[in-house]
Amino acid sequence: MSAVPGRVRVRAAVVSVLPVLFPALLLLTVLAMAHVVPWPVVPAVAVALVVQALVTYLRLGRSDGPGS
Repeated sequence: MSAVPGRVRVRAAVVSVLPVLFPALLLLTVLAMAHVVPWPVVPAVAVALVVQALVTYLRLGRSDGPGS
């Protein structure tokens, strides 16, 4: 089985973080405005989700076939 094409890898990586990205950033922004969590948490979560998308992208690039 060959590796997933680049365009499909990018779409899958982005789609894997979208269900978490918007609600998390919205909720954390509201909580930071209410002084429940510190403001640095908001960009930290965004960075963590970018790293998750990168890992997903890289893992989809691997070939599952023999000899790989």
